Amino acid sequence: MIKMPGLSRIVQVGLLAVIAVSPTQFSIEVFEKTHLSIVDPLIWLVAAIRLIDIFRKRSFSTLKPPHLSIVLFVGLFAVSVFKSANFQGSLKNLFQLTEYFLVAYILFNEASADDVFLKRAAIVSLVTAVCVIALAVVQYLTPSLELFRVSGSFGNRNVLGGFLALVVPLMFGVVVSDTCFIRRVMLSFIIIAALLVTLSGATMIALVISLLLLSCFKGRWTFPLATAVILA
Repeated sequence: MIKMPGLSRIVQVGLLAVIAVSPTQFSIEVFEKTHLSIVDPLIWLVAAIRLIDIFRKRSFSTLKPPHLSIVLFVGLFAVSVFKSANFQGSLKNLFQLTEYFLVAYILFNEASADDVFLKRAAIVSLVTAVCVIALAVVQYLTPSLELFRVSGSFGNRNVLGGFLALVVPLMFGVVVSDTCFIRRVMLSFIIIAALLVTLSGATMIALVISLLLLSCFKGRWTFPLATAVILA
């Protein structure tokens, strides 16, 4: 048998790559109204490598099944496909739901047992978010671009807003918890920049509520800090 050492490490590197390339809507139309994003083949490749590693080591018991709620969610959508007016489109959506909520979930859930991977994943997520926010700020400051065209690496401002609604509260959590003053200051400026380019009303409301709630639970001095950041 040909030895293939380090497959688990390759899987982890692949998952970090998935995190890095996920925040984009760039895709290629492979069939009519069927688009293939950058992250799709990457997830397939990582899943294939992991399967090879499992068969090679015969370590089937190491796979952690997804939570029952996720299985039921995908299963309910699968049932609805047969009643859909657009069967082909629904089938494509079912494939992607399975890919993201089952395949990717299982891969990340398994890798999360490694503390080193979690630390690296957090760093890659933070750097990726900063890059997306920086791109949106550049777009925001470009005079020739309409403000409501500011979308970062996404297709429109609403999808960018959805992304910011996920990452900004996490950044703020680091700000109020970290002991490093320099990191706290840098992340505070990044959060202000993210709020600056948030041009989706629903996202702004969600961010204001989440930041204020996080600050209330942390301590009496964090609430004025969060209010100052939001007002800025």
